[in-house]
Amino acid sequence: MASLDAYRKKASFDVVALKNLVETAEVVEFRERIWETLANDPLFSKSSAELTCDEQQLLTFRRTKRVVEYEFVAAEEYMQFPMRLYSMLQALYVADPCIPAEFFLSAQMFGSTILTGSNSE
Repeated sequence: MASLDAYRKKASFDVVALKNLVETAEVVEFRERIWETLANDPLFSKSSAELTCDEQQLLTFRRTKRVVEYEFVAAEEYMQFPMRLYSMLQALYVADPCIPAEFFLSAQMFGSTILTGSNSE
């Protein structure tokens, strides 16, 4: 996020005040905790190497698995605090745009189906 600091300083309005108006302090802190966690994890480090499609899929799978292991939002909190899940997906998108889709489809859709006991009968 440091790359945006120069633009924030040039803004003709108070960026922090706008941020706090749109989002609660809790949501901002939560998202920043996710970014800090991912920044300290070598799996999420940026690489300038060009990846093949298979390598990108594997990297996305590993990153998504790590996000599930971190359990930023517990399954019980999804309904109680829906903004946490939304904020987590936003933070993950900044780290890697593929992760939120993979996370939602594999972890949430499949997991929700199993938890609710849905079947096609």
